[in-house]
Amino acid sequence: MATLSNLHSVLDVTTDLDRPVSPFHLSFIEFLARPTKAHEFQIDERTTHGFIANRCLAVMMQSGALQQDICRVRKPGMRRLETKSRIGSHIIESIEPSVIESHISPALSYACRYWVHHLEAASVMVDDQHGTLAFLSGWFLYWYEAMAWLGKASEVPRTLRKLQILTKVG
Repeated sequence: MATLSNLHSVLDVTTDLDRPVSPFHLSFIEFLARPTKAHEFQIDERTTHGFIANRCLAVMMQSGALQQDICRVRKPGMRRLETKSRIGSHIIESIEPSVIESHISPALSYACRYWVHHLEAASVMVDDQHGTLAFLSGWFLYWYEAMAWLGKASEVPRTLRKLQILTKVG
């Protein structure tokens, strides 16, 4: 956050780790990404999205980030809800949000949710050489589990459909 402290006039910098840093006005993004006038702060959006997508994959594939039983509850089928619920005569235990947050960092959470968005924005075509296939081969189920703990399992089918569109077959 200290790096962004001088940019408070153009960026909404929050200490809330669940909220991203965002510009106050779209004109700031247009200024940074404007292809017609070169300046020292200019960015190429596609290249930047590609870089972020690759970093998301790297975060998810780093040792120990995504793993079976990521929240270490040792009870398959345990629900993520905060309260205990009763189905018939069975009490279904649940996990506290603080336990999830202690095992899934904000960076990992972001990577799990937005890696395909960044691939899409970068116009990346996924083929046999791309790291996405290695990720799906080795970490797919762990990613899905993390998404479920984050309460975002319903986003997985839509994410996979987007990824399918980006896949180059051949």
